[in-house]
Amino acid sequence: MLRRDTPNTDRTELTEMLRRLSRTGGSVTVKLDGEPIARVDPRPRPATPPPARDER
Repeated sequence: MLRRDTPNTDRTELTEMLRRLSRTGGSVTVKLDGEPIARVDPRPRPATPPPARDER
């Protein structure tokens, strides 16, 4: 159970888990007794860097 006095390391692990779930393309909403208590939207993916130039 996640409570206000839960150590930050545990909260960070939960947040990272929710972010991994949201990478599938949708958002993740956590509900408690039917009430939404947290929502994680997928992060935009970084642009692909250009290929490295061959500098001979």
